[in-house]
Amino acid sequence: MRVGVIGLAGVGRTHVSKWSKIAESVSICDPNPTVLAQITKSYQINGYTDVEQMLETENLQAISICTPPKSHLSITRQSAARGIHVFHENSDL
Repeated sequence: MRVGVIGLAGVGRTHVSKWSKIAESVSICDPNPTVLAQITKSYQINGYTDVEQMLETENLQAISICTPPKSHLSITRQSAARGIHVFHENSDL
């Protein structure tokens, strides 16, 4: 499975750690370039600061949304439009 993790400030790092053990490939997205660089280097994975760019570039099958709940709907819609399965905790949908 090819998986993307969006948001690294909180639980996102745990998602990256867990997915990297079971997924074929993992990509990450976070607006903070410093955090992004640290995680991409540690896991040898692709990183993006823009969700749309990651969804367009990577051939993802699923994503973990690890961002504040107010962003879940927008990211879910973008992903669903591409047929990408969505995992997230806590939702205001």
